[in-house]
Amino acid sequence: KEIMKEIEAIFERGNDKLLQNLEEIRKEQQGLAQESAAESAQSAVDSNNDKAARLAQAESSMAAVLKRVGKETAQVEKAVEDLKSVQAKIENDPLIKLKSGGIVKQ
Repeated sequence: KEIMKEIEAIFERGNDKLLQNLEEIRKEQQGLAQESAAESAQSAVDSNNDKAARLAQAESSMAAVLKRVGKETAQVEKAVEDLKSVQAKIENDPLIKLKSGGIVKQ
């Protein structure tokens, strides 16, 4: 009977140590999982920040392009108006009419 009690005591101590080790492993795994989650969250935040910065840069670039296009459009429109004005002056110039076939009766 004493030997059985000693064997049971050994098994109980072994079981206690096993349970303690399991608890330590669980805590360690929880800590690692929390660290991993924090790193993953930080990585996602960094990625979003990078995307936001690239988007802001693209929007700024697009605004600059649109501004330049607007400015160049205005310059082209002014050049077209200047050409129309010159064309109208040429069409109404008596010397041009004379050169192209004499004085036109009006």
